[in-house]
Amino acid sequence: MGGRTLSVKCSIDEQRIVAKYNYRRLLEDFSITNTHPTNLSKVLLPMRVPDAYKTYTLKSMLILWMLISDDQENLNPHFILSDLPIRDTFQQMEVFSVSLYLRQLLATGCESIELETPNIEERMRLLNSFITMNNGVSAQ
Repeated sequence: MGGRTLSVKCSIDEQRIVAKYNYRRLLEDFSITNTHPTNLSKVLLPMRVPDAYKTYTLKSMLILWMLISDDQENLNPHFILSDLPIRDTFQQMEVFSVSLYLRQLLATGCESIELETPNIEERMRLLNSFITMNNGVSAQ
């Protein structure tokens, strides 16, 4: 909602404009004047930690597909927000832009990435079952 479409082949200057636009929208969403939690600020709330991960350090992370950065010069896809509207659980939140990261990989000549997805077949089966239940057709 309200996002900007950006060609993969766009200029760095165009990326900077969109990254700045999306960053400002993110800050507006995290404004203390908003009612929280929102769809984004919910990552700041306590979560149930599975027993196998009780010893891990919990971090509030927001991983976004949109092109966004707080660093308009270097367009770093990873940054940290510290001035948060909900501080009960986390004092800061890490933000990562998948779109910006993938664009940077493309710029270095990387045209493919390999993902380890051992459960993908089962997940696709589950997704297809949801689609079948709702439409009566499979998503294959």
